[in-house]
Amino acid sequence: MNTRAHLTLVLTCLMACAALAAENEAVVTLAYPVKFAPTPIQLDGKLTPQEWDAAVRVSGFRLSGSEALAPEQTVMQLLYDQQNLYLGVKCAESQMDKLVVKCLMDDGDVWHDDCIEFFMDATHDHATYWQFIVNPAATRYDAAGFDRTWNCNWKAAASKEANAWFIEVAIPFKELKTPTPTPGAVWGFNLARERRAGIGGKLQLYNWADVQGNFHRPTLYGHLWFVGRDWQPSEQDTAAAAKRAGGKEARLYVPGGCWIVQEGQKPKAWTYRDLLATQQGVVTRYLDDLSDLYKRHPRAALRSDFDALTKRYQEVKQLAAGPGPADPEACAAAKVFLDGLEGKASDLYWRVRIELLNETF
Repeated sequence: MNTRAHLTLVLTCLMACAALAAENEAVVTLAYPVKFAPTPIQLDGKLTPQEWDAAVRVSGFRLSGSEALAPEQTVMQLLYDQQNLYLGVKCAESQMDKLVVKCLMDDGDVWHDDCIEFFMDATHDHATYWQFIVNPAATRYDAAGFDRTWNCNWKAAASKEANAWFIEVAIPFKELKTPTPTPGAVWGFNLARERRAGIGGKLQLYNWADVQGNFHRPTLYGHLWFVGRDWQPSEQDTAAAAKRAGGKEARLYVPGGCWIVQEGQKPKAWTYRDLLATQQGVVTRYLDDLSDLYKRHPRAALRSDFDALTKRYQEVKQLAAGPGPADPEACAAAKVFLDGLEGKASDLYWRVRIELLNETF
């Protein structure tokens, strides 16, 4: 990452305050319930449903330092057993042929590749943490803060499909010199992604908890909340977890959404479908105007673009109105579409109008 250019200065600052526990500085604190794995996890990089169905799937990753959702979404899920913490990650990628995967030696500069980085603060002091990085070739990097001489005997596996790449990780608790977490334990945690497969190889930084462009900011990390085998979310334990996590507002993720806990208020449920409140006004005006244009001029240009846009819009409306828990990845991708819909509809409208105007001369 570009922040490593300031490594010496940052490391000096960290060493000066390493003995002091820091405060949670996040305005909105994220918390993820890590459930006990009901079946053994076989590390093959494939995220087999039978092994991972018990885990809560979380998406909605954002561009670091921005409220904008990442254009290529990431999905994370975690489980644990007596020996290991398990992490499974799906990285959606529309340009798989442009993945940057150059580092094939462990503890090399893996961050120059497409990769995922995750950070764990087992003491929950918002100051001391471990860093782990994995690329699509399952090349690994680990460090204790900025100390890259620290090593951990952990495992990673990777796989690829047409439009995504996947990572599975197992980290033994004994390697971290920490006991197996008991239900109720809270760790600091964040997961981030460095994407280089975009246009021109320009680096994009995605994160779960927003660390504002600097992955080494443990005061802004989210949290892992370890829960028992038969855990079911309730207002009482949600409020307890939020209090442990800290912050003015906490969001505890559950299947299909999260519970939002604000100081002095009862927890309230939020679903991924709440992302998809269908945008009205100017967006639908452009779509309606385009529809009228094509009715009056059936052979007008760019009809296939209009059909694709309206088809996707209808799919998003159906997803938003559907029953039952919504898939977080599908909802995040739909929200990315909605966020860009006004610009696309407006651009298409004026392109069609210009084409029609040119036909009159």
